[in-house]
Amino acid sequence: MSTAQKQGLWLFNEESELAQALRLQRKGEEDFLPFSRRPPAVCGDELAKYPFAEGGIVLFCQYRYLAVEYLLVAVLNNLSSMRVNEELDISSTHYLDINHADIVARIDLTEWETNPESTAI
Repeated sequence: MSTAQKQGLWLFNEESELAQALRLQRKGEEDFLPFSRRPPAVCGDELAKYPFAEGGIVLFCQYRYLAVEYLLVAVLNNLSSMRVNEELDISSTHYLDINHADIVARIDLTEWETNPESTAI
């Protein structure tokens, strides 16, 4: 098993629909849930440029770590499987395949808001 990570650079276009929606959300003019439902359509054209990405569910997660706020964007596949409960009944289940995410990006919201000229977001 390799622990090597594949890294890439995705420049954040300040004039993009995603950036504008994120600004509204950060100012409190839009709740996170409606915000998180808008950008997948906005990101679709960008994500289609990557042939290795199989598509799937676009997940947005906003979190804070060590006084820095981040927005995690991930494209996850929805898979089906079977499960057995305590009564030994078999049923189908669906889950997000986190171990095989095609595209994952983390935006440093704190850096983006405090240092707009920075390219390290």
